This record gives sequence, C-alpha cells and structure tokens, in this order.
Amino acid sequence: SEMCIRDRPLDVPTLEKDIGRIYGLETFDSVQYELEEKGSETGLVLKAVKQPWGPNYLQFGLSLSSDFADYNRFSIRFGYTKMPVNSLNGEWRTLFSLGEEPGIETDLYQPLAIGSPWFIDPSAFARTSKFNVIDDGNITAQTNVFRIGAALAIGREFSSLGEIRAGLRRYVGDTDVVVGDPEIPDQDISGGEIFLNARYDSLDDIFFPLHGWKAKFGLTGSRTELGADTDFDQAVLDVFTAQTFGKHTLHLSGRIMTSYNGQPSIYNYFRVGGLFSLPGYSENELAAENAVLFNAGYMHAFKPILSMPTYIGINMLYGDLFENNDDIDISDMKLAGAVYLGMKSVVGPLYIGYGLAEGGSQRVYFNIGGLY
Repeated sequence: SEMCIRDRPLDVPTLEKDIGRIYGLETFDSVQYELEEKGSETGLVLKAVKQPWGPNYLQFGLSLSSDFADYNRFSIRFGYTKMPVNSLNGEWRTLFSLGEEPGIETDLYQPLAIGSPWFIDPSAFARTSKFNVIDDGNITAQTNVFRIGAALAIGREFSSLGEIRAGLRRYVGDTDVVVGDPEIPDQDISGGEIFLNARYDSLDDIFFPLHGWKAKFGLTGSRTELGADTDFDQAVLDVFTAQTFGKHTLHLSGRIMTSYNGQPSIYNYFRVGGLFSLPGYSENELAAENAVLFNAGYMHAFKPILSMPTYIGINMLYGDLFENNDDIDISDMKLAGAVYLGMKSVVGPLYIGYGLAEGGSQRVYFNIGGLY
C-alpha cells in the first residue's frame, strides 16, 4: 500500500521513529519511504508490504506431583498464539489442557485501533475442574465440575506495566459428586457473573524474577439476573515483590481471597496448592470459600549448568483456608515449606522441588515449560 503526504515539512527523525513503531507491530513485512517529485511538487511516499500471516507461537507446560503413596497428579498444557490476526494487531490465543483437568479455552485480545490502549477481549472455554474440601487432613467433599461458557471484557492498558478490565461471564455445566454427602445429587449448574480485574507488573522475569513488583486485584459478582444459580460476591488481592542483592534474591508475597454477600457453591470456591502457592499439596488441590496466604522465599543464583541459568530456592508459607470469612484468624494459621532447583532451560523453566505442609501432607514436584 502507498500513502502520499503533501504540504508538510519533512521531519525525518519523527518519520523514522513512527516507521519503527509501525514495523514493531509485526503487521507489515516491510515499511519504507521515499521522496517523489511530480511536476513542481515533492511528496513523501510510504510503502508498506503487509505480512501474509502473523507469527505463530507454541508453548507448553508439563507438571507432575506425587506423595509416592496415594496421590499422583499429572497435567500437560499447550498454548498457541497467533499475532497479529488483523490490521488492528489483534492477538488470538488458545490453551489446551490434558490430564487431571482436561479443557480448552480461547480468546481474542483486540485493540480498538492501532496504538490504542483500549481493547476488547472475547473468550470461550470448556473445561473440567476438581474441587476438594479438606478438614483435618481428610477430604470431606470432592466434586468434579464441567463448565462450558463464554466471556466478554473491555479494558485499558497502561503502558506495559498494567491494565484494568471489566466484563461479563456466562456458563452452564454439571457436577459429579465423588466424595461427600450421598444425599447430595449430581446437578446441572448455571453461572452468570460480572467482573472487574486490575493488574500491575514490573517484574523483570516471569518465572525467575529478580526485581520488581506484581499486584492483582479482582472483584466478581454472581447474579441470578445474569443466569447464576446463586447471588454472592468475591474479592482477590495478590501482591508479590522480588529484590536481589548480588546472587541473593528475596521474594515476598501475600494473597487474600474472600467470599461475601451470599453463599457460593463448591464450584465457585477458590482453589490453592502447588510449589509456590501452598507447598505440600498439588496445584489447585484444595478449595474453600476464603483463603489467606503469606509467602517468603529465598533464591540463590549458581553458575549456569549447560549454559542454563540455575537457581536453588526455599519457599515458606504461613496461611490457611476458611469456610466463612468470620472464621479468618491470622494468629492460628498453618506453616508449609518447600525447597526447589530451578533452571532456565531451552524449552522453558524447569523446577524440581519438595514441599511439606503442617499436618504431614507432602509432595514431590516436577514442572517443565510454562504458560503465561
């Protein structure tokens, strides 16, 4: 395509800066300019050759956890991203999950104009999730939940450090009660939610952060007027920071998740567990209406192994799950801890770790690859 600009003085530095920004959008295979004379006039001609298709990215993540006795968990995930998918630099992403919780979800991150901070994000999903409620170390309820639905969000980016978005989510599905009161039947479910999410992220690395902050805040309201089975509200606040001194890195984080203004069903409970969430349990193994978690971690950098940056770390957690928010008692929460070896491998981050929670629950972890 070509575009002619006349009756303006030529500002070469600004022109080259703008051309670099346009080329950086990865929408065009090349962007060039030249001066062209027609009669007594001299004009600027921009020549842009559009890419026949956008670059494609494939990611994967594999996670294994086991107590070498009764509990083993396996999950593998693939992420496919295509960008841009249109002239407005849209980004289409699809995630596939296999193993304990199979599913698929896809979304289109669509800026409203080239260079605009405003965007819409339609998405769809179909997945199975497990919700385990534990009391004194024993599973008192276990429900498998299948959901299929869609969501639509509109939001605004703030440079590369954060965003805020709001939207609607609608889904239907069914439950399969595996452990619990035999009088409770399997049932069809319906959800209708409005949500508001905000995030800030200045971390220098997604998986092995050395410096920066990350914060998330979210509000969700389930409403029968939108098709939900019950009315309730939920809030999440998650803050993390990393500070490094030479080869020594300190990680500090806190997470509060609470339900209020109603009683959520088990399939709307918060889920926690994992090497960096709640050591001693597998990823998302435990579920509750409320949770308070505080983490302190130390990471030491070693000489690279096979040219791969290598770290050994310790993660300590103080926290607990609570049935009602009136029961939250910070002075009476439980301890958990983990040790791990981490490497930036050629196929993504690699973690090998061991976690132990107060009460004796323990897990060995192996994770390779990552999705973000």
